[in-house]
Amino acid sequence: MKIVSTGNSEGLSSKISSILGIPLARINRRRFADGELYVRVEEELDDAIVVGSTYPDSGIIDILLTADASANAGAKGMILLVPYFGYARQDSMFQRYEAVSARVLSELFKEKFERIFVVNMHSPEGMAFLGNKG
Repeated sequence: MKIVSTGNSEGLSSKISSILGIPLARINRRRFADGELYVRVEEELDDAIVVGSTYPDSGIIDILLTADASANAGAKGMILLVPYFGYARQDSMFQRYEAVSARVLSELFKEKFERIFVVNMHSPEGMAFLGNKG
């Protein structure tokens, strides 16, 4: 098992690695000329703990691309650790026809990860969207 950090959580990932004694995976992360994110895990993985915040919202793409790169590197089991779950405030429709962003993100993450740990979720309703994975 290795810890795979997103770009906005490198410091936290390093601390978690040190405390738990789980090594950090080597990551190549850069931007293409048009600003799009490139992510490559530079080693084979068995299992992975992906650490990433959804704030700012570019972190959402980083989490999803990091999960895909980790799976491509062989990670069979993946856990997501989210120190801050942005968009969790919209955990229900307050007005008709609104997007329920907490549900949307939860559904995306549930497709990629076996377990999801959130340090700062706005409400119990938001956590409920994670179902038995949260």
